[in-house]
Order: sequence, then structure tokens, then C-alpha cells
Amino acid sequence: RQLYIVDNNSTDGSGEVIYDFARRHSRSGERLYFLQTGKNLGYAGGMVYGYLNMRNPCDEVCFVANDVILPEGELELLASELARFDVVQPVIYRPEGSVYSAGGMVREDGVAFDLERVPHSPRYYVTYANGGLLCARMEILRKLGLPFYPETGLYLDDVLLGLRVWQVNGKVGVSAESKAIHWEGSSTRRAGEARGGNVREYYGLRSYRVLTKIIDSGITRSPQFRLHNETLLPRILRVLLKFSDYYREVYRVLRSSDNLAKLLAKKYGLRHLKVEKGQTPYVKIDLPQAISYLYARWILPSPIKNKLNKLPLMHRIKHEGLFR
Repeated sequence: RQLYIVDNNSTDGSGEVIYDFARRHSRSGERLYFLQTGKNLGYAGGMVYGYLNMRNPCDEVCFVANDVILPEGELELLASELARFDVVQPVIYRPEGSVYSAGGMVREDGVAFDLERVPHSPRYYVTYANGGLLCARMEILRKLGLPFYPETGLYLDDVLLGLRVWQVNGKVGVSAESKAIHWEGSSTRRAGEARGGNVREYYGLRSYRVLTKIIDSGITRSPQFRLHNETLLPRILRVLLKFSDYYREVYRVLRSSDNLAKLLAKKYGLRHLKVEKGQTPYVKIDLPQAISYLYARWILPSPIKNKLNKLPLMHRIKHEGLFR
């Protein structure tokens, strides 16, 4: 077993503490390596940096975020599930005991979300494994080339990994018998304070926009959805940005998302990821729901969106048809 700790250009002194820890444990014969990126590469970039700098061959690899804690023995238990899955995650809990992620699902319209309840099954398939903690077989990662794309940053990297695994006939799942604790938002909160904005809102919108452009489903192929997504929505935002700083920022997110989708298509050939029955686990919704959600997500201010997301109707729309 080997452990790689990636210092993604930390500025709080933690790098020095971890370096000293790694140096002491390396002397005891443990294969523990401390890697420094030299600059902040983002979540996906930092994980890729560690992946590309592994020194010894292995059959499985686990990616663990800095704000995830594993009880003793849980990582070994999770890795053993790779006999059944190509990529797998545990059920990830919040510190107070509620479920943070019981696996990730993608709707036909490109909405990606984490399940917050555990199905009555010890193991089950999902669209993607949460990037906070996932284990993968090296065989499937070699087939894909890279586990994550550095340009995606966060809130998109793990979704794309799951979709790509299903495209090559791999399997992504959850082991409900494994568990971990996530100190939710501890990293993104600090990043938001440094950036002067809401990191979750920015990357959440960006992920949604990119997925609407690169997944291939009954919704994203429909002329009606494409009309609203590609033509009408940008036009409306261009009008609204003249009256509000909020919409200027939202429109900036839309443009940067479109540029990222083009980059992923050009650099990695990432386009037409199938989200359909027999190919990928997904959540099926109807076209009016998809179009209504499109405008609600982009047009409504964040406080109103947060309240709507708590309504039973939104919960039903998210989860209905879950395992089709």
C-alpha cells in the first residue's frame, strides 16, 4: 500500500506539518509520499497531479479529499468492493449523522445531484461516485486515460468520470456497508471567501450548463430544449445583465461554461455521453419539467432557488424514476 499526500499550494502552514509527518513515517519504511504542486491546480488538477506522479504500480487507487475522514479499516473495506464495481464510493455522512452523499445521479436534462437517502440495498449502481472519496480499478482508469480533467476544477470532475466509465461498459456503484465523514464545505467556504463569491453557486451552475451540452439524452436532443438552452436563455440573460450585477455574474458563468464545454470536446473528444436506458443509470423527467428547471436555475436569485429546492415537488422531480 502507498499513500500520496498532495499539497495543492496551501497557504495556512499545513504543508509544513504534513511534510514533517511524511518524512517521519517514510523513515519507518512506510511508502508515504508528499507531493507539492507549486500552484493551486483546483480539486481535479490536484488529484490528477497525484495520479500522474505515483511511483509504484498498483491495481486500485482511491481519491480522498482533504475534508473527508475515514474510520479505521473503512478504506480497505471499500477497496474490496472493486471486485464488483469499477468505481465505488461509500455512503458519506455529515458530522451530525445525516447523509451527505449516497451516490450521485444525473437527470436527463443534465442536473447532477447526490442522493441524500440510502436505498434498502447493501450495494447499488449510480451514475457517478462522489469525488470526496472514491476508489477505482486502475484497469478502467488506463482505458479512460485520466481519472479527471484538470480544467473542470470541481463539481463536474466526478460526474464526468462516472459518465465516462459507463460509456466504456464499466460499472459505478455504492457500498452502503462502507462509510466516511465529510466536513461539508470546509474547503469551498475558504475558497469562496478568498474569491469574494459563492463558489458552490458558480461551480454548480457551470457543471449544469456543461452537462446540458455534452450529454446525449432524450431531453438534450429535443429541439424544444435546445431552443431554450442554446438560444432563448442566453438572450434573456443578455437583457437582464443590463439591470443587475447579479445577472452580469450569471451571464459570465454561462459564457465560461460554454467555453469549457468546447475545450472538453476539442481537447478530450468529450461529447455525446449517452444517458439512456441500458447505458447509464439516470433519472428520467419530462420536457416541461426540464425547461421549467432550466429557467428557474438560471433566472431566479439564489435565496429563492434554495427555498424551492426544499419543496416536496422538487424532491420528487429529482428522485422519480431513479433506477430506470
